[in-house]
Amino acid sequence: TFTERFGFFTNFQGNPNLKPETSRQWELGLRAILMARRLNLALTGFAANLENEINGFAFDAATGGFTAVNKVQDSKRQGVEAELGWTMSDSMDMALAYTYLDATEEMPNGRQEDELRRPQHIASLTLNRSWARAGLNLALNHTGEQDDNYFPPYPQASQRKALAAYTLLSLNGIYQVNPSLKLTLRLENLLDESYEQVYGYASPGFGAYLGLRVSL
Repeated sequence: TFTERFGFFTNFQGNPNLKPETSRQWELGLRAILMARRLNLALTGFAANLENEINGFAFDAATGGFTAVNKVQDSKRQGVEAELGWTMSDSMDMALAYTYLDATEEMPNGRQEDELRRPQHIASLTLNRSWARAGLNLALNHTGEQDDNYFPPYPQASQRKALAAYTLLSLNGIYQVNPSLKLTLRLENLLDESYEQVYGYASPGFGAYLGLRVSL
């Protein structure tokens, strides 16, 4: 970004020699369509290597401020994705997805640590049901445990903290009142799950949204 290259205010010195991040990756996937095209199965393996990752807020002992630097160590990500789609009838279908991710970063001491905000396990389940003038969508999303950084008051060093796994349930519905008027309903976090996506910041609890769509 502009500030990473040239700085802002007085305590951040830009780095005009910053290099762009580069990534090499591959993936291999298999897909099968069965049961008269009602069952869809997929399996994908992937791996990626990130070089010159940018740390946009690195302490510079020479100036006593902060700057942006390229990390010497690489970040590696590899995993597997699995999908299942099933059309149970003309009015009902479901989809199931799961991702396993092994994302690590080499530390200056040579040790591999899990990358921040990269959960190892992510899964989702969706169900769709439709009628002549209405439709419902039920979605269940699970995010596994992941790490994040906590920054205590200066000059204490940052600390690695674990963010607990969480599961969110949501429901969406539509009803076509007439050709020009549609009612929409969205219920988010139905179970009122308490969770954090960033350490120290609570995420929204249960929420309900009612809407009208008018076509002229």
